[in-house]
Amino acid sequence: MMNKRASFTFSPDLSSLVDKTANVSFYTNATLKATNTEKVQSFSFQLDDNDKYFEAKETANEEEDDAVKEGKVTVIENEIDKIVSAASINKDSTNRILIEKDQNLNEETKFNSENFIYKIKIRRPCIKNQINSSFQKTRGNYDLVRQEILNRLNIANYDDGSVAPNIVRFTWHCCATYDQRDGTGGSNGATMRFPPEINDDGNTGLHTAKSCLDLVKLKFPWITYADLYTLGGVVAIESMGCPTIDWKPGRVDFADDSKVPPNGRLPLATKNANHIRTVFQERMGFNDRETVLLIGGGHSLGRCHAKYSGFKGKWTGNPLKFDNDFFKLLMSKTWNYTQVSETGNMQYTSTITEENSKANNDDEVMMLNTDIELIKDTNFKKWVNYYANNEIEFLNDFAIVFGKLLELGVDR
Repeated sequence: MMNKRASFTFSPDLSSLVDKTANVSFYTNATLKATNTEKVQSFSFQLDDNDKYFEAKETANEEEDDAVKEGKVTVIENEIDKIVSAASINKDSTNRILIEKDQNLNEETKFNSENFIYKIKIRRPCIKNQINSSFQKTRGNYDLVRQEILNRLNIANYDDGSVAPNIVRFTWHCCATYDQRDGTGGSNGATMRFPPEINDDGNTGLHTAKSCLDLVKLKFPWITYADLYTLGGVVAIESMGCPTIDWKPGRVDFADDSKVPPNGRLPLATKNANHIRTVFQERMGFNDRETVLLIGGGHSLGRCHAKYSGFKGKWTGNPLKFDNDFFKLLMSKTWNYTQVSETGNMQYTSTITEENSKANNDDEVMMLNTDIELIKDTNFKKWVNYYANNEIEFLNDFAIVFGKLLELGVDR
């Protein structure tokens, strides 16, 4: 039989996330292009709007089983039925997916994947003794895990130069599915690994954060995903200026998707104060003050992307600095109701002076409808005004309530 080898090329963005010598699993919203010749199978996944691609190519012989065994490329589709019939894709008993050689398949066929996420695994041979040795040497050393997360935050070509805000949002969403009424959801179990949670509309765009943390898991296999996914957010937000957050290990990983909470539990950006209280208070158990802290703290970092959330822009002048600017701008600026040209969604925008814009020359900031609701509602506005004028109290109070968020659903 022909000896086959798989070769890989990575986009600049992805190469900064991927350790090319180890196994890796990452998620991406992608458009799948499948091209087939008699002996070559090629998969291309578009990662962004700048024509950068991850490509996994394998030269296959006529026996597809050998292509799976030796090609080291596995593509797993969370909603495979959506493309099986159209693409003549064959799923074997081990949940591996290949593109069959089909006389009726065009040379190039495109499949839309806007509504779901591909999980891509690159599997490489590894030495078991090396894994066991690393496991024993580092087991329980969370300082090493923290440092590894910290080392991976800065990515030159990603957003404002750091994946930290994306990781904070990822951690936030891992916890924000909790329902105190029945005890389901929350950070315990690491259910973000499974559909339908990973495919929730509110989680679109979080594949970068998940991929980054999953690489840390490869280096420290003893840490649970549930602990890692919460610790990641702690390290990320502390690196941007938040005081020390009380984080404790002890979460477990659920073995399957049987306890995945239903989609639709995350807060919706277009809703009003009643919706905010339903999500944060009736379901998660926070009060008005804690609700304002969590929304304001989360929105003090990063930015919205039209291709993911349908909204566009940053909340503050410096998306990588954790401070109380969100509250100060929300209280002091005139907010204009504007339309996002790419999506038609409505949001609020304003301009900031060069003095306020600490990171770059872009002087426009935005607010979501739920942000504006915080100053329309009398009780919420009271706390917005308080934290706009008391930065130290905001930083300390946020660290406490974020630690509380991390514990939702955790049995101790």
